[in-house]
Amino acid sequence: MTIEPSPIWMQARLIKAGIRPINNVVDISNYVLLEYGQPLHMFDQDAIGSQQIVVRQANEGEKMTTLDDTERELLMSDIVITNGQTPIALAGVMGGDFSEVKEHTSNIVIEGAIFDSVSIRHTSRRLNLRSESSSRFEKGIATEFVDEAVDRACYLLQTYANGKVLKDRVSSGELGAFITPIDITADKINRTIGFDLSQNDIVTIFNQLGFDTEINDDVITVQVPSRRKDITIKEDLIEEVARIYGYDDIPSTLPVFEKVTSGQLTDRQYKTRMVKEVLEGAGLDQAITYSLVSKEDATAFAMQQRQTIDLLMPMSEAHASLRQSLLPHLIEAASYNVARKNKDVKLFEIGNVFFANGEGELPDQVEYLSGILTGDYVVNQWQGKKETVDFYLAKGVVDRVSEKLNLEFSYRRADIDGLHPGRTAEILLENKVVGFIGELHPTLAADNDLKRTYVFELNFDALMSVSVGYINYQPIPRFPGMSRDIALEVDQNIPAADLLSTIHAHGGNILKDTLVFDVYQGEHLEKGKKSIAIRLNYLDTEETLTDERVSKVQAEIEAALIEQGAVIR
Repeated sequence: MTIEPSPIWMQARLIKAGIRPINNVVDISNYVLLEYGQPLHMFDQDAIGSQQIVVRQANEGEKMTTLDDTERELLMSDIVITNGQTPIALAGVMGGDFSEVKEHTSNIVIEGAIFDSVSIRHTSRRLNLRSESSSRFEKGIATEFVDEAVDRACYLLQTYANGKVLKDRVSSGELGAFITPIDITADKINRTIGFDLSQNDIVTIFNQLGFDTEINDDVITVQVPSRRKDITIKEDLIEEVARIYGYDDIPSTLPVFEKVTSGQLTDRQYKTRMVKEVLEGAGLDQAITYSLVSKEDATAFAMQQRQTIDLLMPMSEAHASLRQSLLPHLIEAASYNVARKNKDVKLFEIGNVFFANGEGELPDQVEYLSGILTGDYVVNQWQGKKETVDFYLAKGVVDRVSEKLNLEFSYRRADIDGLHPGRTAEILLENKVVGFIGELHPTLAADNDLKRTYVFELNFDALMSVSVGYINYQPIPRFPGMSRDIALEVDQNIPAADLLSTIHAHGGNILKDTLVFDVYQGEHLEKGKKSIAIRLNYLDTEETLTDERVSKVQAEIEAALIEQGAVIR
């Protein structure tokens, strides 16, 4: 055969498809790729140095140089085409350099194959090597066109490269079924999408998609071609029917019930459900623990110093008194999980605590909300990013509850038995203490085999006494946002909340939220100073933000903070 430029008409078509013409042999393989969607590879038979073509998994650490003159180290998960020993191509991705077709090539071997799409995708992404071939193998290609594509390439080589076919095809492996039959009924489709379509309408839709159908009474047998790798079960066919018919054309209907009794949640039930949804959305699981504790734990973490309620005849010492806090059993639950290799524990509980009112009087029964967090906390589900739970993460969970209930909490340092003396704060609502948050005292944490663990407890009855307004839902933003970080050096007695208030007061309508992600005191800072790092998230729901616009707002915020006494670091 002769290596020369391909015909002008073929070059023109390749250029229109975004492919650069090289020579008649390479251009024919690319042209067939566009015609059939089947990648082919042309090897220089004389350069291969063998009469064998063997496909195998690469050896760990095996190396080969691809057509882009880059030496690549392979893993056992990669598939290679070899001459029996040496790799001559990275299967489905790119050929090797020493077997490529060159100007003096006179004999070639045409390779057409079906490779595992998952393996090709992993190899292509790991090596950061994308090609027309790999992009098609990754998505899956039709199995029935392999032989036809090879025959087409042979015809074109005979016609435009003076080629002569010396041997017929040599095949290895199974191509699998060209057609996947799936049985379905019109009733199944209509019950799933909630709309009545006739059997003829459904068959028409399948035929429009290029699916052959056979009807046997109520059963429609659909022949799904191999090019549709996404259709394997009945539900996939139902999705295609709904998609082609038009989702907007399917009317919304409500089920018809007889003797319906209307009802609604009470205000307290509604707010309780909201709080549970917020905590579950923050990654906490709801726990339900015993109301009975030991006498020693009965007053642990109690927000009110009042007499305990003891059972006259307890079944065990561990269940001798009614609790005045939900935390003792939550700490036990966290310790139990950590001891069984579940080290990332995040629990909450809404339950009653009990305070005695003296002999002959009924006790007070108060509903509390408590939580415990230890281990790692997922902060980016898509990227799998985790951070170790700290005070600010726990505080963020509490703040989410207050935001959902339209409340405004404030915090002040506190010393509470059982909690770390420097990492504990009382939670105030309208200048009244309604709870606390802090880190378990290291001694108590060690006694329960826990690492740094954070807890919070709120008087839920006090929160429920505040009315909740309507919730204003907002659509998902259509435009990307921006984030800017700012580090401030301030007096150690200045609360972060004051800085955040200043930031929001000057952030305009594009500052959506802020996050304190680091607080530092120690070396390289003056005595009595602390460094606070804050992330500012900007977003405009109407248009794409520009860097100049964000920088202008950022400058106004920094100027306001400087006036407040902060030093920008």
